[in-house]
Amino acid sequence: MASTPNPKSLAHDDYTVGWVCALDSELTAATAMLEQTHSDLPTPGDDTNAYTLGSISGHNIVIACLPIGKTGNNSAATVAVQMIRTFPSIRFGLMVGIGGGIPPNVKLGDVVVSTPTGSYPGVVQYDFGKAKDGGKFERTGALNNPPRSLLTAARKLQAEHERTGSRMPEYLDQLAQKYPRMASAYLRTDSLKDVLFEAKYSHVTKDPAADEEEDEHDDGHDAVARQGTGRSADENGFFLRIIVQWLVAMWAAWIQSVGGGIWQQPAVQNVVPQTGFATEEDDCPHCDKTRIAKMTPRVADDGDVHYGLIASGNKVVKDAMVRNRIKRSLENQALCVEMEAAGLMDNFPCMVIRGICDYADSHKNDRWQKHAAAVAAAFARELLSHVQPSDVRAESTVKHILDHIRSDVQECRENVGAIRWTLDNKEHLEILDWLTPVNYGPQHSDYFNRRQPGTGQWLLDTNEFRQWVEGRQQTLFCPGMPGSGKTMLASIVVNKLIADFRNNSDIGIAYLYCNWKDRQNTEDLISSVLKQLAQGRSTLPQTLKSLHDRHSRQKTRPSFDEILESLHSVASGYTRVFLVIDALDECQASDGCRDRLLSEMFALRAKYEANLFATSRDIPEITARFTQSMMVEVRASDGDVRRYIEGHIDRHMPPLREHIEKFPQLKEEIVTGITAAVQGMFLLAQIYLGLLNDKVTPKKVRDALAEFQGQASREGTNGKQIANAYDQTMARIMGQEQGFRDLAKGALSWITCAERPLTTVELQHALAVEQNASELSEDNFPGIKLIVSVCAGLVTVNEQNGIIRLVHYTTQEYFEQTQGTWFPEAQSDITRACICSITCLSSAFDSTVDCGSGASGFNLDAYPFAAYAVLNWGYHARKSSKLHGVVIEFLECPSEVAFFACERHQTPDPARSVLTQNRWRNSRLPAKSEREAIGQNGLHLAAAFGFHEVLHLLQHLDPNARDNFGRTPLAIAARIGQAAFAEILLKTHQPEIDSRDYGGQTPLSWAAERGHETVLSNYYSKAEPRSIRRIIMAKHH
Repeated sequence: MASTPNPKSLAHDDYTVGWVCALDSELTAATAMLEQTHSDLPTPGDDTNAYTLGSISGHNIVIACLPIGKTGNNSAATVAVQMIRTFPSIRFGLMVGIGGGIPPNVKLGDVVVSTPTGSYPGVVQYDFGKAKDGGKFERTGALNNPPRSLLTAARKLQAEHERTGSRMPEYLDQLAQKYPRMASAYLRTDSLKDVLFEAKYSHVTKDPAADEEEDEHDDGHDAVARQGTGRSADENGFFLRIIVQWLVAMWAAWIQSVGGGIWQQPAVQNVVPQTGFATEEDDCPHCDKTRIAKMTPRVADDGDVHYGLIASGNKVVKDAMVRNRIKRSLENQALCVEMEAAGLMDNFPCMVIRGICDYADSHKNDRWQKHAAAVAAAFARELLSHVQPSDVRAESTVKHILDHIRSDVQECRENVGAIRWTLDNKEHLEILDWLTPVNYGPQHSDYFNRRQPGTGQWLLDTNEFRQWVEGRQQTLFCPGMPGSGKTMLASIVVNKLIADFRNNSDIGIAYLYCNWKDRQNTEDLISSVLKQLAQGRSTLPQTLKSLHDRHSRQKTRPSFDEILESLHSVASGYTRVFLVIDALDECQASDGCRDRLLSEMFALRAKYEANLFATSRDIPEITARFTQSMMVEVRASDGDVRRYIEGHIDRHMPPLREHIEKFPQLKEEIVTGITAAVQGMFLLAQIYLGLLNDKVTPKKVRDALAEFQGQASREGTNGKQIANAYDQTMARIMGQEQGFRDLAKGALSWITCAERPLTTVELQHALAVEQNASELSEDNFPGIKLIVSVCAGLVTVNEQNGIIRLVHYTTQEYFEQTQGTWFPEAQSDITRACICSITCLSSAFDSTVDCGSGASGFNLDAYPFAAYAVLNWGYHARKSSKLHGVVIEFLECPSEVAFFACERHQTPDPARSVLTQNRWRNSRLPAKSEREAIGQNGLHLAAAFGFHEVLHLLQHLDPNARDNFGRTPLAIAARIGQAAFAEILLKTHQPEIDSRDYGGQTPLSWAAERGHETVLSNYYSKAEPRSIRRIIMAKHH
């Protein structure tokens, strides 16, 4: 059927098939196959494609050709993207044109159609991948399969060809009738010879000079670098290689002529590849015809259609060895090589149809190109005649598919960015944790989540708070009586700051929750402020990276001045800084920590116009630091107290709710009665609610309420009223059954006397320790809910970090004052538990090693209490006056047990150091033989904890024994500052005072370095204490 114009005017959305060509000859053949041609439509200004419009078998088709001189995957992709943007209803595409055949099955004039083969999708980009070791190349990624509708049509067409043959000859005859001028070039003629040379035989050309002259007159149009044309991707480089090869050949010939045939002509005779039309009918007149490969005779001159794998790349293949290598790399499945399909198929679903015009070897020429383009176009037309329009409509538009792809790509980019951020953030977090592992986030979340909605709003509504938030260089101090909700208010302020300035990276926020139990020092607190401000930056400040790099190489810690300098550097990068400090009264005052912290915070406020918010009990020396600041007293409003009581009853007091269900008015009586009795003290309200929890009748509830109100009338809201409330709570605890009572006393004694806050797991293990037991039994661990319950509201668990603590600082004060009443033997009991735990750990470790598992097979995580016991047993022993026998027995135990306990002396104050706790948990425990070789003994332990009282009982131990650092007991005492121990040891054991450890340090040098000159002052009885430093320095320099 001849192509006829279609009078109907169509729109861009009416076209559903995209047809892409790479050469003018391919475009000419495609246009000739249209059954109807359509009028042109306008294109957007940014679309550089030229389109031919028409139809075949009812399918409206858009034909586009790559720009002249532009070939390869990238150019095809550009054409496809612009086509899809202009014609948004396109469902699929056809890439129709010429390609290089891969023998022996494929011959010139055949057609290859891309269809999935094995694990391959129809088209494989053979040059896309990565180099591997040993020169190997690994392809990466995959291209799209052809659309379902095209694969279905191809399957039907393949079956029809087997039955009745192809209609391609018919379509070519129609082309000759409609376009006679095309017949001689696009139809098969006797001048088209199908010749295949052996793969190892390269093309031989005529005289290079003649070729070079011919090339100068060649306009290069037919030498574009694409498969099937002989054009180079880089013509300048191509001709340079020609010249170099020619010069080498001439030089070799000259050497041969003058050297008597010593040098031989290279076996490969390829000097200049064929680049243009041959002038003779024989395109290889200089090639050896005996090197022509034997081929299976063609069944018919019409050509065959092959379905399978097409190999696509970005460079022309004109080397039979390379061609065969590509075939082998694709499991001998490839039928054709070409240059555009990969770029097209990676942009929208299509099928590739290639007419074979050469064998992708050095003998290639363009004599078969136009005929190959014609048979490919004819097959495409026949294929479309078997595609049902309904199947096309069922396909998604390519634009829709690409939109999804773009979305997926964007998601991948975001995921990659998130992964990159995570990796960077991981390094940043490691540096920040190196600075200080302290993290106040879990505490903040725990405090804030305990509030009742609306609580604390009264503070946020005050003029003082508004002025503090909106102004610069402002300080707001909020003192209050114990239990008035200061910490809760601080958490509310922190949360508001975070919420208000979450999206403003120019505003820095840092907060501290002081806790006397944590034994916080100034360095830790300042480091935490620095850490939080650094976390607020999108990237880790360079000053911190430099600080970390400088000290991590030397395995040292930064000085306070270095931390302070970094803090100022980071703070200067913000336009505003907010600092919140809760419970200043719990910050240590004896070592100057509190005063120094406030001084540095005030310095930040002055230098960077920072805003400071602080809470504290009303202590004169603290209040005096804020005389020039805004001040708001913290006293919970009745409304806040009522909300707290109502919420607590609803969520935590099932027994009380049963009474209220029978007597609804009882709830209001409780709320009103407790609110009046506590007079603004949340803590007291919490304690009173706990005391109501075991009241079995409404009358007993009312009696208790009357007692609360009576105490408030008699004593007012003061410390005595809180102490009375604690007394009543302890009476309730002691009234429980024996087992519950003992569990409560054990838990309260541990939480009160522990040297640092304990986790719930640590407390469970501590309570499970039994005297003289060789191992811990898991079925002896009490449940945390039970522990909390029997303690009658005096303990609470931080769900964020698993810390179990007393409900308030005043609870700690109460038990310290009444310890003699409630648990007088606490320190002795805790010491025994620690020693027993260490013994169990040592025994379990040695058993694991002896069984052949090795030290690496020992699971230290199974002993979560061990770190605490190892690092703190001595502190508890020193506070007990009844354990000399137990301590002596432990100090005289074998070195394999002593080793675990001796770890603590490597830092001056390890019980209060989170770094030390983590370091011990992560350390590799040495095997028994290693421990025995160390040689440390009980004197090292005694020195570490200052047990000078028992030295006279340890005179049989070697005072010059060395630990794993080569340190003697005297060196440890000098390093830590145990003056009394050093004095007695010098008298009773007469150790070597000049012994050097493995680092070259002596006890004297340790004392001088750490500032403990008085440790050895008695040794120099005639010297003044202030001159000891000079004596020591003179001795060692």
